[in-house]
Amino acid sequence: MQWKFVVVAGAQEELWPDLRQHQTLLQSDRIGPGVELMPLTMRELLAQERRLFYVAITRAMQTLLITATDTSIRDDGVSPTRFIADITTKLSTLAPAHNFGRPKRPLSSEGLIAHLRRTVADVDSPQALRLAAANQLAHMATNFGSLFAHANPQQWWGALEPTENSRPINPQVAISASGITAIEHCPAQWFLERKLNAISQSATPMVFGNALHTIAQGLSAGDIPSDITAIDEQLDRLWSGMGYEATWESTRERQAAHDASVRLLSWLLAHNVNASVTESELTFQTKVNVVQPDGTEREVSVAIKGRADRIEFTQDGVMVFDFKTSKESKKRADLQKDVQLALYTYLLEHGNYTQNDEIQKRDTNQNVQGAALIQLRVSEKDNPDAALVQQVTPESHDENSQTSLTQRIGQAALVVLDESYEAKYEEQKCKLCKVRMLCPAAPEGKQVLS
Repeated sequence: MQWKFVVVAGAQEELWPDLRQHQTLLQSDRIGPGVELMPLTMRELLAQERRLFYVAITRAMQTLLITATDTSIRDDGVSPTRFIADITTKLSTLAPAHNFGRPKRPLSSEGLIAHLRRTVADVDSPQALRLAAANQLAHMATNFGSLFAHANPQQWWGALEPTENSRPINPQVAISASGITAIEHCPAQWFLERKLNAISQSATPMVFGNALHTIAQGLSAGDIPSDITAIDEQLDRLWSGMGYEATWESTRERQAAHDASVRLLSWLLAHNVNASVTESELTFQTKVNVVQPDGTEREVSVAIKGRADRIEFTQDGVMVFDFKTSKESKKRADLQKDVQLALYTYLLEHGNYTQNDEIQKRDTNQNVQGAALIQLRVSEKDNPDAALVQQVTPESHDENSQTSLTQRIGQAALVVLDESYEAKYEEQKCKLCKVRMLCPAAPEGKQVLS
């Protein structure tokens, strides 16, 4: 078989000729007619590789292109195959063309398609050149679609007009405190991470928190004795599956887990005299009138949910506690505006909670005192064995936040309902974002969509 135009790409020394001994698993290639064949010598291997190269270059009827890279000036560099020198020696009229520096585009189908697309979109390029590039893309997509699928504009990101759904899939929006915070920070990031699962996160921080919550559940239920030795034994059993890559990190975090457990035990012993519910699901379904950007109001149906580590009932009232295992506590200004604590209070005041999987309603005679974070990895200044407790009262959120809690709930629900996920880009805040490559506002995402 022969073709008018043949490309022999990547003709590098050590790849062509490849002078390594190639043997099958059982060395059946050494079985001859009644005799065991000896392995090929280096001379025989070189002759065999030269014949293969000859077959490759003689497939061209009119034009032959041989490409190779020369980075031999580096210690780990590569050089063109010696066979190119054999050709130019025999045919003195031929001389290799040397292109210095990196090629303008990758010598691949993807590189060619990207170059043609860039030409089509470049308003500064001559109209005739842009038309020729468009025709070439159309030819590749129409006649060789299986080979050049990305030449089809239907496959291009950002090329199609955005669609709108005039009728929401679900007229009621289910939302949580973490969802509200994430949507306020960046709707696009929330959608890509929460709905599309566009990232794979390290599991170790989550597992650390799960380990401490397992200890808290065991202590509250009486499954683990209220003794630090028993807690450490349980932690040792859990720690074998934590998955820390570095030994020093595992050792450091294991000590942190011990310290956090000491604070947890101390706090629980002081609070076990109170009636309590652990691992309770808080829910409330309501309708919120949301003020839209144009000043008009819109009614939004929401199902609000939250999960409380502990709800305590005392003579003074009801209070929600949430165990935290983050390395830093919240700043006072942020705490007063924290939507999670405010939402816990809101759900207790208006909604239901679960106790042993049964839905319960708060006694209206019991006042809601508020909510508090128990920072297990942060201690009180004067007592390293006491966890830092950060508490807010029911009315503090709306006093300190520019937007009331119900409006924050409604505005976040409106984003989900309208399926309008704006990308909010700030260079400093977005440096560690795991979906920058997909963000239409970040430089990494713009090069994909523009």
